[in-house]
Amino acid sequence: MKKRHFKYEMRIRGAIYKIDGFGRIGGSKSWKVYGVSSRWNSRPILWKELKKQLDRGKTIEGYLYDVDHGTIRFWGGSYFGKLPKVIMYKL
Repeated sequence: MKKRHFKYEMRIRGAIYKIDGFGRIGGSKSWKVYGVSSRWNSRPILWKELKKQLDRGKTIEGYLYDVDHGTIRFWGGSYFGKLPKVIMYKL
């Protein structure tokens, strides 16, 4: 079995997820980071640009968009009465 090398980590809704260099969450082939927006209902910064910023040591905070089995989703709902924000950083 091939060993996965996780380079990034994100925290959202009290959970911690590892992300590899291709944006795959937890090493899954079908679940990836699509982007993060700084404000609700704004255009997200896509993974390619996020990766560059994370590699420079920047911490990313915002609202998460992911791709799961080909469908782009926005992480909405309520978490302690607010929209859930993600925090991403390089390991």
